[in-house]
Amino acid sequence: MTDPKVYVACLASYNAGRLFGEWIPADQGEDELGDRVQGMLARSPEPNAEEFRIDDHEGFGGINVGGESLDVVARLGELIVEHGADIVSGAFDYGSDSIANYIEEAYTGHYESEEDYAQSYFEEVGTDLDSFLAYYIDWERVARDLFIDDVHSTPSDSGGVHVWRRI
Repeated sequence: MTDPKVYVACLASYNAGRLFGEWIPADQGEDELGDRVQGMLARSPEPNAEEFRIDDHEGFGGINVGGESLDVVARLGELIVEHGADIVSGAFDYGSDSIANYIEEAYTGHYESEEDYAQSYFEEVGTDLDSFLAYYIDWERVARDLFIDDVHSTPSDSGGVHVWRRI
């Protein structure tokens, strides 16, 4: 797993025809991230450098943070370190206002497949399927019906799927 980081470029240098910037770890608080950006601007070869932009990023899964504010980048970076990029990316795609709350309330776990989730779900809720009957259940169809309304999945970087309850 790649730790989340952003390449922050100095716009004064860019406007002067120079490339100047720095890769900065994004898994720190907004204040620390802002301090690192200000430090990069202070070292700029252009005088009075004040503006920056995020030109590149790594370790954010499918999330494009190029147009995001430093507070959003810092929060996403912290969540990625805590939960993993593919989980945060899934929550970002389907989540509500608070990605952390969405992960806590909706994330059910990692499964090899949607069919694996369906079988685990029915075992978890106490449906007593003796070993003989379990062979006759079409878990693919059961999963299809579950994933129509009750849950959705996002791909996992390590294979399989992450499953989320709809809330």
